[in-house]
Amino acid sequence: MIAVLTGDIVYSSSAKNLEAWLPVLKSIFNDVENQFEILGNGVEMHRGDGFQLGLTDISKALQVAFIIRAGLIKSKSMGIKMDTRVAIGIGEYEYLENSVNESYGDVFTRSGHALDELKNTDDRLALSSHISDFDSEMKVSLKFADTLIKEWSQADAEIAWYFWMKDLTQAEIADALQISQPAVSKRKKRAHLDELELMLNRYSTKTKTF
Repeated sequence: MIAVLTGDIVYSSSAKNLEAWLPVLKSIFNDVENQFEILGNGVEMHRGDGFQLGLTDISKALQVAFIIRAGLIKSKSMGIKMDTRVAIGIGEYEYLENSVNESYGDVFTRSGHALDELKNTDDRLALSSHISDFDSEMKVSLKFADTLIKEWSQADAEIAWYFWMKDLTQAEIADALQISQPAVSKRKKRAHLDELELMLNRYSTKTKTF
């Protein structure tokens, strides 16, 4: 069983050009590939503003989704607030090639269909697995998470990035950003990271029983 994340950029058409945000996204994916066990050749781009990646550890999928969004929102290089829709599929595969775009099976279908459904809403997080009770629970949780993340400022997202991507303490984050620890604590509270961390822990605990 694996997890597949399929996503596309929100507001990409508002960017000045492809070169404005593509390097940012590639940098995010490079960090993700170095931190997590990604299937095949790594994260793959498709259709210009879309991407897909596979994870062997399904318990980390939601954390990676949060990280990707934090990485985009925190970027100051584009002059506009960027974000992405991310759909997580959890399940089995029939064929797994080095390229996730060339692989297929239930998990890929679930992820793709979940993303298609997101495009008809204002939501930016979705999940589909073979366990309906889990999906129903996560649908509610993801709705709340999405509401919180949409309200992130660049500074909020930056704290989230260091917290989940770099796994730094508040003191280490303060040093990295050259701000005070109280400032880090204030941003962390404003970004609702403690509440989102509870959700991540719940998701991780549940998926480890699959």
